[in-house]
Amino acid sequence: MIIDVRKQRARGVTEDEFSYDYAPDESLCAVPLFNFEGPVSVKGDFRINDDDTVDVHVEIRFRLTGSCSYCLEPAAADIEYEYDALFVPYESDDDYPYEKDRVEVDLAVNDAILFSQPQVILCRVGCRGIEVINEENEE
Repeated sequence: MIIDVRKQRARGVTEDEFSYDYAPDESLCAVPLFNFEGPVSVKGDFRINDDDTVDVHVEIRFRLTGSCSYCLEPAAADIEYEYDALFVPYESDDDYPYEKDRVEVDLAVNDAILFSQPQVILCRVGCRGIEVINEENEE
């Protein structure tokens, strides 16, 4: 999603809300043996400041499905995450730069997707893994 700063200012809009579905690249899935199930739901708002910086707040929701990180049984996780980003009209090491009055919100959404993911996803609370399952089956 693009926020056109110049067009928003011309319309007299410096704050607004947005929502959309986003199809993330599979490379953004950081949990081994998992994939996105459907699109990422994105909603949020932005504020264009007097110095042309743009504050963006996003809330994302998505589902990951795959194999349990411990025992490889089917597993899923519903993720919800909030993220704030500052877009600036110049190069910056700490913030998101933008050019030609066009703020690419998806840059912040991609980071939110990466930051929101757990290191492991289990099939159930207390899953103890493959070795324990094999021991239980042998008994």
